[in-house]
Amino acid sequence: MIRKYTRLLQLIVITLMTIACSEKKIKPDDPIGENGRTERTENLLKNLIAQGDSGVYMFGHHDDTMYGLGWRADYENDSTVGTMSDVQSVCGDLPSVM
Repeated sequence: MIRKYTRLLQLIVITLMTIACSEKKIKPDDPIGENGRTERTENLLKNLIAQGDSGVYMFGHHDDTMYGLGWRADYENDSTVGTMSDVQSVCGDLPSVM
């Protein structure tokens, strides 16, 4: 019985090592440039820099309308889901990124 589990453990370890050591494949439509970044990465970086220079900032908060300090969304009653937010109660508006 122990021999059976030992063999199974060996197979799992070999599989994980093979996956971890395999070559990472890059999409052919997303080539890496000379600076080591893809075109999409460069575009994202330019947009983030431009957004930062504009003086307008976006604030994000994970699960903002799902639960908060002293309350939880009522999934039985869909009318309360997405209507409450700790950020909204403090700032008067929902976060721009949720």
